Order: sequence, then structure tokens, then C-alpha cells
Amino acid sequence: MRVEEVIKAIQDKFGLEVESPYPRRLRVRIPAEGKSEEERRQMLRDLLQYAKEIGFQHMSFITCVDFIKDGRFELNYGLWSYTIPTMLVVKYDLDRENPKHITVVDIWKPAKTWEQEVHEMFGVEFDGNPRSFEPYVLEDWDSIPPLRKDFDPVQYLKEHPMQGAGYDPLPYVNLVEKNLEQPTVEETGGDEGADS
Repeated sequence: MRVEEVIKAIQDKFGLEVESPYPRRLRVRIPAEGKSEEERRQMLRDLLQYAKEIGFQHMSFITCVDFIKDGRFELNYGLWSYTIPTMLVVKYDLDRENPKHITVVDIWKPAKTWEQEVHEMFGVEFDGNPRSFEPYVLEDWDSIPPLRKDFDPVQYLKEHPMQGAGYDPLPYVNLVEKNLEQPTVEETGGDEGADS
């Protein structure tokens, strides 16, 4: 199967727009409008299963992006095909205030670990994945998940000094705080991609 055939196959079967922003990269978004959460979840599962059937043999990642201003998380499922060779990224939006989702471990076994990591770093709960609540790297974590945009690392370090690390982290915390005091893009009137 060629890339053009993959695009047509997904469009024909699911009625979804497939973007090709770069060579050997495909993106498709499960729509949030006009469908119930159950319908969206089933479409995601069906698409991930179908991708496997048409030659995407490897789940490379599940990642999460925190769009705090929009009140949503975006899950990204990355599937690689060695035979095409192309990366297919399936995007799925979740409500940020109630980030509950279903597992896809029964379709893609590597999802077990990826979902566990997304749960620990963003707080997304994956119903049906028994490992998602086990610590991935953060044992005894007692704060909000650290990759959410409302997590304050400076405050966390002040409240949780690193015991036995062999150094005092407070000078580094003070340096970070000083760098955070620089004007924001909104304050300078610059565009969003400007560096300060």
C-alpha cells in the first residue's frame, strides 16, 4: 500500500480528513463535534485497529499535549509502518477537567506503558489498563501531574526539598524564578513565537 492509498482508505472508511504535513507523515483527528463520547471512542478504536490491518505494525508513542486555555488535552497515537514507510498520528481531544479515557491495550500491547506514562505525567485515566495507576517513574508523588501546564516546578521544589541529593537546589530555584520574571509575549506585544 502506498501513502496515497492509505489516505484514501481512511477517508473512505471513516469519512475523516487525513493531512500530510510532511513527507511520510500523516495526521488524522477524531472529531469532537457532532458525536457522543462513546461514538468518538469507538471511532478511535476502529481506526487504530484498521491502521494495524493495513500495515502499521508498530505503536511508537502515545503522547499528551495540555491546551490549558482551551480546557482540553490532546492525545496523540503514533503508529509506524515499516512497509509503507510512514508515521500515522491519530489525535483525540479530552476534557481537561475530567480526563477519563479508554485503554487500547487490547489492540496495541505497547499502549500499556504509554498510557501509564500519560497518566502519571498528565493525570489521564485509562479505563481498562491495570498498570495505568502504578508509578512509572514518580514514586510517592503527591502533587498534580508534573507535565500539566498548571504545575509550578519552582513552588514544588520549595515545598519538597530534595533530601539526600548532595546539593542544595534552592540556588537553582532562585535562578529559575529570576528567569521567569522576564516579560511575557503579551507584555512585550511580540508574536507568540518570539524569544526573550
